[in-house]
Amino acid sequence: MTTSSNTPADGTIGPSRLHWSSIIFRLGPTVRSAITLFILLAFARDSVYQLWGLIALIPFTLGSVVTYFTLTYTLDDEKLTIADGWLEKRVRQVPLSRIQHVELTQGPLQRLLGVAEVAVQSGGSPDEAEAALKVLALPEAEELRRRIDLARRTQPAETASAADVVLQLTTRDLVLCGLAQGRGWLVVGGAIALAWQGAETFNIDVPNVFGRDEVRQAVRGGLGWIPSIAMAVLIVLGIALLFRLLSVGWALVRLHGFTLTREGDLLRSRYGLLTRFSAAIPRGRVQLLTIVETPVMRLAGRAAVKVETAAKFAQKEHSGGAQWLAPVIERARIPALIAEVLPGIDPERLVWSPVAPRARARIFRQGLIFSAMVIAIAMLVFGWSGLALVPFMAALSWFGARGAARSYAYAVGDEAVAFRSGWLTRKMSIVRVTRVQTVTLSENWFDRRWSMASVAVDTAGSGDDTHRVDVDYLQRQDADRLFVQVREAAARVEPSW
Repeated sequence: MTTSSNTPADGTIGPSRLHWSSIIFRLGPTVRSAITLFILLAFARDSVYQLWGLIALIPFTLGSVVTYFTLTYTLDDEKLTIADGWLEKRVRQVPLSRIQHVELTQGPLQRLLGVAEVAVQSGGSPDEAEAALKVLALPEAEELRRRIDLARRTQPAETASAADVVLQLTTRDLVLCGLAQGRGWLVVGGAIALAWQGAETFNIDVPNVFGRDEVRQAVRGGLGWIPSIAMAVLIVLGIALLFRLLSVGWALVRLHGFTLTREGDLLRSRYGLLTRFSAAIPRGRVQLLTIVETPVMRLAGRAAVKVETAAKFAQKEHSGGAQWLAPVIERARIPALIAEVLPGIDPERLVWSPVAPRARARIFRQGLIFSAMVIAIAMLVFGWSGLALVPFMAALSWFGARGAARSYAYAVGDEAVAFRSGWLTRKMSIVRVTRVQTVTLSENWFDRRWSMASVAVDTAGSGDDTHRVDVDYLQRQDADRLFVQVREAAARVEPSW
């Protein structure tokens, strides 16, 4: 039970404590690590190691109990205050007007106990939440979020209804999303890592999982190079198919029931089968919008749309380092969706400019270097059979350079700056000029050799793992011109975050 004071007439909540189960959930990561440790210690002959493993849990348990009894939160009409600490007291105050993002998360056990984790980000700390309350009773968490959302809105609160639903994904959409995103490597990668760790214990030859011995035996047995190559290709295709099937399972579980609704000036997404996520996107505070098209999506006439606000802590839970506005959506509906967060900007009307004509040759050389590394690894695994990849990798490098050079382009208007890139997976990012914080022109040694330069546009929410407006392979005079265009366009308007 959460210890809470009565709500006064002025609407103040608290001071209140966390839910009692916060002791359990704060121990969660430590317990998971301890379980792994105990599994390894189970093979140890001396039981004293297991005893020391149990003793090591004592300080973490005491820390969770102390946090429960000392951490309190208070919400009034102006700020969220969090006080914690026993020997060292700390008080943090987050002004409601500065809050960028509020996220509620419920894992399976949390849903069973009727609690949720609340994370609040104001943009002051880009890598972690300003306030993380783990955990609150679900009614209190929802009331806290409602009050914060109400304080941030620029118009009266609205009740979500069927008419406010912006996007709702079906099972077919989720299957397509899983096939397009290819998240199966997460599951397979984890399984391979576990198998490799226990290879000696269970006598597993992990490299042979990839068919190394079968290919070698086929060549030595006189089967011939062509059938051997075909066998290698079939093995690769089989692994790729397994990845896609696992990715579909990931999408069906992770994005189950994905719904995007409009609530006043907020867009709220809710999704998840086992772990439920609920996140709000302030429409007026979107820093960057990115449209992603994988080959599978293009064949189905679909795309994915992601956005970034200054609250980057949510990236830990979302793919690509940004928050999904639409994991998959019909291309015809994208302009209407963009109008929800970037009104007045139509990507179909952008005037695109290409990069330097010599960009293809430079990208091709980079591809050849990468191909040489892949072939070297293939030779280590498959022996001389790895040389069969030479013509394939050379052709892939050429077609890749050709496609990448064609796709590279940028656009600058009075209201937005945009950049697109990618050959197989195409990405286009749009930044409103009022969100531009810095514009950087740079050139490295290779740029100077090719008479090229790069121009990067940064916002408050730009992450290192996102598709930023970072235009490479520009002719030097074009880079200077783009730098001045973006700088002057941003200087003509009043910045807003």
